[in-house]
Amino acid sequence: MTETKALNWGQHWTHWLRWKTTVKSDPNVWKRTFPTIADEIAELNSRQRIASQFVTAHELFTAENLSAMTTEAAAALRSATGFIHNGKWNAPVDSAALDFIDRVGLATLVSELAGVEVEEPQGATYIGYFEPGQFLDFHVDDFSYGEVNLIICLSHTGDGLSEHPSSTVFIERDGYRLCNLHAGDYLLFDGAFTPHGRTPVAAGEEVVLVSFSFKSRNRALWDVAGAPPAPADTPLPV
Repeated sequence: MTETKALNWGQHWTHWLRWKTTVKSDPNVWKRTFPTIADEIAELNSRQRIASQFVTAHELFTAENLSAMTTEAAAALRSATGFIHNGKWNAPVDSAALDFIDRVGLATLVSELAGVEVEEPQGATYIGYFEPGQFLDFHVDDFSYGEVNLIICLSHTGDGLSEHPSSTVFIERDGYRLCNLHAGDYLLFDGAFTPHGRTPVAAGEEVVLVSFSFKSRNRALWDVAGAPPAPADTPLPV
């Protein structure tokens, strides 16, 4: 008999989300089935530590300011340092990203945008979707990732080739939100309490992102005691 490893809080919620819904469904299916998960999503969202910001441009996220990272990301994701994680390509950031963090004062900027003072980013990674059909299914982040997540789009090519271009998608209390990102667009959200994923890329479509995670300087926001557990009827993973 195979013993099933116990799931942590985020894994349990992620398993429930993927049991109930998927980024691969048509938006009409999402709309029709959302009432079956609406109460649970509202309970999750009620614990968000920051207000989400979606598909927003910023004067500091210009092509000039992002060019070095864009070049570095493209090279890293397609080199030996790139690796597949949860169905997408990941690669560690390097000097261009570190320079960007210092040059734009990223922690200060994110503090202003989020309305929550944050420390210097504790994590950063390049993310790439290159092969047709690559996607990232719905999930919530582990608490250790921090209270504030920033995703900046470095490039999105070929999005005009499909009726439904690959998009970051969030599940909120009022339904699903699709965010078709282009270079310089950013997303700011609390990944632990905001279910999110990315819909599949089409043939000829490519997306490159950089993701930063931040811890709040306000230790009270670290307290996740009483975080709503995933529904008890979630089937165990096989």
